[in-house]
Amino acid sequence: MAQDNDTPFGRDTHFGRSVMLSRGTEHVETFQNDQTLAMSLKHGKYFAMKGTAQRIWELLETPRSERDLLDQIAREYRIPAGQCAREVLPFLAELRQFGLIVEGPA
Repeated sequence: MAQDNDTPFGRDTHFGRSVMLSRGTEHVETFQNDQTLAMSLKHGKYFAMKGTAQRIWELLETPRSERDLLDQIAREYRIPAGQCAREVLPFLAELRQFGLIVEGPA
């Protein structure tokens, strides 16, 4: 059982890294029909985000560590840490690939 200071991932975990994530600057975005649309200007790829993806995008308006982001999503959606990591990390990798989010020092 997690202590008050622990995240759902525990104190020492491999789920999520301490690297800071934030939205990139080379994209345009709009909100339409209950979804966020974001397009990478560099790659010409666009994303239509609803539900959890949209919530992740909202949370990344403020830079945060990957670990904190996973912790927040696991708590909000009341899902186990492993499931959260399996479902969220591939989405974050795709956003990174197209420059919609960037990594910075922790």
